[in-house]
Amino acid sequence: MHLAKESKYNIKYILGLLNSKLFQWRFKLTSTNNNVGTNELNALPIKKIDFTNNAEKSQYNNIIKQADSLLELYSELGTEKLPAKISQISQRIEHSEEKINEVIYQLYELTLKKSKQWKEELMSNSERINAALDNAEANVELLATFQIMNCRKN
Repeated sequence: MHLAKESKYNIKYILGLLNSKLFQWRFKLTSTNNNVGTNELNALPIKKIDFTNNAEKSQYNNIIKQADSLLELYSELGTEKLPAKISQISQRIEHSEEKINEVIYQLYELTLKKSKQWKEELMSNSERINAALDNAEANVELLATFQIMNCRKN
């Protein structure tokens, strides 16, 4: 996905995706270093929003809202001096990050139920996959790979 100045996508949507656990995990799978170049960015499966689909539009708006919230919270954190206040802001950041990750999992249709279905289908695959299937988060990550591959085909 290429974002032009006239893009219908809010840059905070992209910011939310790029900073999500899903995209961090996806990047770690395909990158051999910490440098992010255009090839890595072009390879990321940015979900194209169907703005006529109310659910997708709502998720899109929620990602933007959470990204706004996180930008504001990180700004507050950078100026706060009181330890109790810093702790409070940090907890709010953690909550907002969890929320944005949940919305992104929903946007990519990643659910625990679907991940369990994939687990059954993948049990015959390599040891690496079998080991990753031992916990629910790994289940979602594996499902993410297949959903992302499917998203790129569309």
